Amino acid sequence: MVLQSSYCRKGMNARLNYTKIGPRLAVAQAITSHVTADYLMTLPLRQRLISVYKRMYKLRFMVGDSQSQQNDFCNLLRRKFSRQDFDTRRNKLLGLSEKLPEDVFTERLANTYAFVFNATCEPDGAIPSIRFYEDLKAAMEVRSETNVLRTILMMEREYPPLIKYDHTYEWVDSVKQFYTLAMGDILNKEYNKLASTKTAHFIGYYQYEKTLAQLNESLTLCL
Repeated sequence: MVLQSSYCRKGMNARLNYTKIGPRLAVAQAITSHVTADYLMTLPLRQRLISVYKRMYKLRFMVGDSQSQQNDFCNLLRRKFSRQDFDTRRNKLLGLSEKLPEDVFTERLANTYAFVFNATCEPDGAIPSIRFYEDLKAAMEVRSETNVLRTILMMEREYPPLIKYDHTYEWVDSVKQFYTLAMGDILNKEYNKLASTKTAHFIGYYQYEKTLAQLNESLTLCL
């Protein structure tokens, strides 16, 4: 396994491999173990969450080279696992009113861990021959999981506290109502009332959150 971080961490049994496309950090042993939905189903719900949380937390040094990126990742994990209810978020963003069955949510949990794990490393394999710029460009292309995780962490830094800590996702209702009214009579008193609030102008965050929710549905995740 070759990790994306460009330098060794204290206490980590690793070495730097210098390649045609730059240094690659290779660890002698996996930083954390894989987990399956079948294994998680043998645990009580709280223990399932703790098991996955601990595994993800061990990946914190691999999400980026800066301390701020690692802090963002840790803060995001804590909020997701301790404050956020996935069913509430999913229902609000997708217009649903259901609770995922326990086994379905557990499968998503295992898949999400695998997704984040893949986002922090590159598959083993020989570096291809680099002769032209296009060869270099292709060799340095990162995984799609890595791009998704980078976007999530970027949004984590940009989120206004008003919506970042709204764990009931009430701001989504305000955004939906505002833009429903905007399609009608803009002189409507309720429209003008909503227009004066900060929440109504979070359409960009709503579109991002909805896109992420749709990605979760298509890949069976709970990002």
